[in-house]
Amino acid sequence: MKPDFLQSADRKPLRDIVYERILTALLDGAFAQGERLRDTDLAQQLGASRTPVREALLLLANHGHVEALPGRGFRVAQLTYEEAAEVYPLLALLELEALRTSLPCSDGQKATLSSCLQAMTKEDTGIAQVIRLDQHFHEILLAGSPNQRLQKMIWSLRDTVSRYETNYFSSSTSRGSSTAEHEAIVAAFVQGRRDEAIEALRGHWQRSTKGLLDLIAR
Repeated sequence: MKPDFLQSADRKPLRDIVYERILTALLDGAFAQGERLRDTDLAQQLGASRTPVREALLLLANHGHVEALPGRGFRVAQLTYEEAAEVYPLLALLELEALRTSLPCSDGQKATLSSCLQAMTKEDTGIAQVIRLDQHFHEILLAGSPNQRLQKMIWSLRDTVSRYETNYFSSSTSRGSSTAEHEAIVAAFVQGRRDEAIEALRGHWQRSTKGLLDLIAR
């Protein structure tokens, strides 16, 4: 059964609302890999016109979540070892550079990072929520980098890997290791030990990348 997309409208552009709802459905497993997505069907479920739905699908295609089929609409993109092997190391390099150039950790960052970690360790936190918390954690961690172009590149790639992380975080072992690594990054960062924080982040990316690629290769 497809999810109910009908929710109260907010002040975001309609295309962005549609994008977020379809992406959430993808992360929740509502659509199978390779499944056709018809803008007419989605528009009916959303109660919207086809234009913002098609715009959202094109944006999802740009981020690698769906594939545009010339003259035949869209389909959910396959998760591939090759794509993950390209994107994860690249994202790691960008995040390491952002942390290297970041301002010292502020009190606000420290409080938010701590809150994210606490929420991620709760047993009743679902996979989709863990992924959102993880994304928010990295966003706050790197918020002090003044390089806005770098920031945009990071979050574009993070959007791309979000479906892979759904599969990765389904492993309880991986989830526990990830949380411990986040704690080590924060401990060093808030105390001003930048080089140690960078190395902790590097180790986190190395382990998580290997873990994900091993998972896909099975």
